[in-house]
Formats: sequence, C-alpha cells, structure tokens
Amino acid sequence: MNLATKHDIINDAVVKLNELADAKGAEKCVLIITLIQNLNELGRMIKESDAQNEAAVLALTEKISKLEKKEDHADGDTDTE
Repeated sequence: MNLATKHDIINDAVVKLNELADAKGAEKCVLIITLIQNLNELGRMIKESDAQNEAAVLALTEKISKLEKKEDHADGDTDTE
C-alpha cells in the first residue's frame, strides 16, 4: 500500500491493528514494527504540515498588516484635503 498521505497512514494503521489482534509470533513483531515506522512518518508529516501552515499564516498576517497600514495612510491623506 502506498502511504502518500496522512489519511492513508491512519487507514493502514487501523487495518494493521485489526490484523495485530489475531497475529502471533514473528507476524506480530512485523506488524508492530511497521506500525511504529508508519506512525513516526505520520508524525513527521504532521510537523511539516504544521510548519507550512504556520508560515502561511504568518505571511498572510504580514500582508494584512501592510494593507491596513496603507489603508490607514490613505485615509489620513483624504482627511486633510
């Protein structure tokens, strides 16, 4: 299964946890290791996504601030005319 998205990883984990309930011996160990690796990857993906979202919010906040300053400055010019 190609685990390209966070949702894919979660869905795969649910399937593997269901399999784990019935697994024994080496099969159980393989499932546990796979789940740990997938959850570590999910954690990495979430951190990356959070950082991108935080950067986007910061950039938008700065743009809004600049626009508000331009608007305030433009309003100040019209008041003096």
